[in-house]
Amino acid sequence: MIRGMSMQIQGGNTAQLNVSAKFKNEHSSSPVVKSGPPNYKPKKSPRDQCVFLSYYKCRFRNRPIFGVKANAGDHKLPDHRDEDGIPEDGIPEDGIPEDANPEEDENIDVEGVPALQAHMDPVDILLEYILKYAPEAECAIACYGDIQDLFFNDDEWPEDLREYLYAHLPTIDIDESKTGMLSMEQAIRRQHLREEAAIAPIREAQQAAIRERQAVYWEPQADDTDARDDPPPPEDRTLDRPLPETKEMPGQPGNLLAATIVLAKDAPGRTRTVDWPRHVLYNGGVVSSLTVSKDGTHIAAGFDDSFVRVWDLQTSVVFQLQGHSDNVWATMFSPSENNKLVSGSADKTAIIWDVSTCDIARTLSAPDITGSVYTVAYAPDGKTIATGSDNGFVYLWDADTGERKHHLKVHASVGLVLAFSPMGNRLVCVVTKGWIWDPVSGQQLGMIEGHVDGIVSCMAFSPDGSRILTGADDQTARVWSSENGEELVTLREHTAAVWAVAWSPDSQYVATGGLDETIVVCNSYSGEIIHLLRDRPSPVTTLLWTEDLLIAGAADGTVRLWNDKTGAFVAELQGHIDRVNTTVLAKGGVNVVSSAEDGTIRKWDMRDILRF
Repeated sequence: MIRGMSMQIQGGNTAQLNVSAKFKNEHSSSPVVKSGPPNYKPKKSPRDQCVFLSYYKCRFRNRPIFGVKANAGDHKLPDHRDEDGIPEDGIPEDGIPEDANPEEDENIDVEGVPALQAHMDPVDILLEYILKYAPEAECAIACYGDIQDLFFNDDEWPEDLREYLYAHLPTIDIDESKTGMLSMEQAIRRQHLREEAAIAPIREAQQAAIRERQAVYWEPQADDTDARDDPPPPEDRTLDRPLPETKEMPGQPGNLLAATIVLAKDAPGRTRTVDWPRHVLYNGGVVSSLTVSKDGTHIAAGFDDSFVRVWDLQTSVVFQLQGHSDNVWATMFSPSENNKLVSGSADKTAIIWDVSTCDIARTLSAPDITGSVYTVAYAPDGKTIATGSDNGFVYLWDADTGERKHHLKVHASVGLVLAFSPMGNRLVCVVTKGWIWDPVSGQQLGMIEGHVDGIVSCMAFSPDGSRILTGADDQTARVWSSENGEELVTLREHTAAVWAVAWSPDSQYVATGGLDETIVVCNSYSGEIIHLLRDRPSPVTTLLWTEDLLIAGAADGTVRLWNDKTGAFVAELQGHIDRVNTTVLAKGGVNVVSSAEDGTIRKWDMRDILRF
């Protein structure tokens, strides 16, 4: 009923509230699996958390007003009265101020109690408005923060709040319990407008700096319907209206284009659909790769027009790096420096970029590299770069000097996936089988040779670096030792090719997805199934595992979210119109960025999902 409490913390009489969160597995029939290494201790979720809440008030039809105040410790609600016994809000228990004359006042509220605005708490005025304009609601709930949220700042408060509400008619939501409240959707839209207005000066400063250093830059095209470039005029700021959308212009960064969020509801099988335009960072060509910076504030992508483009995720400002002469197949930010980026191209070179200056720091090339550079990887310390070419070799380079250190034979074709272990002591490349090397000495340590009848399309190191997870066309996913390639676990839960794999942050579980439209979560040591996820089925093309969510990209263009602990469906993000190729987590987990075959890159704000 008070789903807005987490964001309504401005103003009001705030107090401390201790909340004990109990995490229950909704799939109680699933066995609790305890297998794992001898020293494994599952990470416990925090149980006691301290939050700050505004006081809320409720009003029921034909019932008196009462206040609900959030307080820590003592469960008895405080009774704040002055020396004359009158409550601090100026309204005694009978709801009539001491100096009020009911017979002379014509402002009678929906319950028949005189409502003199001069003596009323603004929250009571809002409750009156909700009950008046939402006749199907049996109860209204609100707090001071709900009112403050209607305005950009305190100076914009109207002299007559009731007159303002009745003139502008803010949208009211009514939940399944027939409780009315100001629209959460409109509150989130207003918050986005505030954020966009706040970053407008930052965006302009970035654009000026880019022009000054003469980068190749796409300037957003002027469109007076785009509220992100200029703050809305004062007379329009408080209106409950959708965020404006710009015209669709190929290649224009930062547009708000149509999107939809399908949200799970409490009742099984029920959903809620919200039309929610989101940022499209790019819309105009084939996106071949996507990578996120160390601090999560920037993303970079390679394109078939030979450019590498980089976005600041806060401002959506984009600048282009020009140096390749053919398709850019692969990109990766340095894990040790935010301003370093490597890209691989069909022009048979890899380039190390200084993103802060838009300059080429190093070009990695050699006469014997006769094929396209399809894959690139940075070592965790940022000192070594690996590149994979379609001439059947993997090359290791010194990231500081550009000197080639090793060339490693793999196959007569390009390796599809190339990655360093989290500790940097292993390098793996897979195609129809896999090779494991010591990246310092270049010595081969083992082979991955268990998959049959097709290519190995996906691979990931466990977060602790001890194991490797692969998925292949033979309908299996397998767990291997990173020491020597020994096969440890075979997962045969799919009925079609496995296209995506992911590890849980604690390395205890694995998720696999593929052509059979199913995501399977298993114990990584025993192989025992924990969850089968089949909500809103479509072939699974990408997987991400965060601390709280399992995020999947799908062939139908959607991005889907599940609760990783319970397996419950959370939401589906609709906007792409073709297969999702890449998903990355950015900006401290606030944003998910996805690229697709439709030639677009979209940014999704996870806060919107949590607020809804």
